[in-house]
Amino acid sequence: MRLHLRDLMRRGSAFTQNVLDALVQEVEELRARVKRYEQTQTELQDALRQERLEKRALEQRLRQEHRESERLREELHNQRPRDTAEPSPTPPVDHERAALEKQIALLIAESKALQERIGEASEQASQQERVRLLRGLGELMDSLGRAIQHSEGPMREGLLGIEAQFVRFLRDEGVELLGKVGEPLNPWLHQAVDVRESEALSRGQIVEVVRPGFRLSDGTVLRHAEVVVAS
Repeated sequence: MRLHLRDLMRRGSAFTQNVLDALVQEVEELRARVKRYEQTQTELQDALRQERLEKRALEQRLRQEHRESERLREELHNQRPRDTAEPSPTPPVDHERAALEKQIALLIAESKALQERIGEASEQASQQERVRLLRGLGELMDSLGRAIQHSEGPMREGLLGIEAQFVRFLRDEGVELLGKVGEPLNPWLHQAVDVRESEALSRGQIVEVVRPGFRLSDGTVLRHAEVVVAS
């Protein structure tokens, strides 16, 4: 994207170098966020993988100890005198087995609880990083919008193409753009920053979208659309 922006800068003279440099810097910052996000995801996946391995090891140990305790109990049963009138006391191995099974069951329960916590932390971290990335893209779109307002000719067409790519990416990610001319003002989705007389629109309808808003597929509003409404 940097090369594309630099190329646009060479093709047009109506746009200032400072604005394009700011756009390039925002792109680089966004790339850094993506890298941090990928690193966080890798660390969480490694933790989950290690937890699964430990859980399987505990389960295998439980099965082995269970088989061993069954074998010892069978041996004690075979060695017990057949003509004894009084019942034999409970073999010590049964107590050891019960204590061992209880301990391992607790370990497995702790392992499962830890795995669930790691999974929840992974999901929360993933969602938080995703929100930060999408907000960063929104800020970049704002900068592109300002750049488009101050450009013309081939420069403007190129920037409009870049903006369209961002819009498609956001929609593919399940992000809905908020704010359309003609819509009634919705305080849950829109923020009125100004009012304006309009012959074509009724009072309270959106006349202009100053800055689009964003809403995730689960209904979470990342930011409200800033709009001008008809008076």
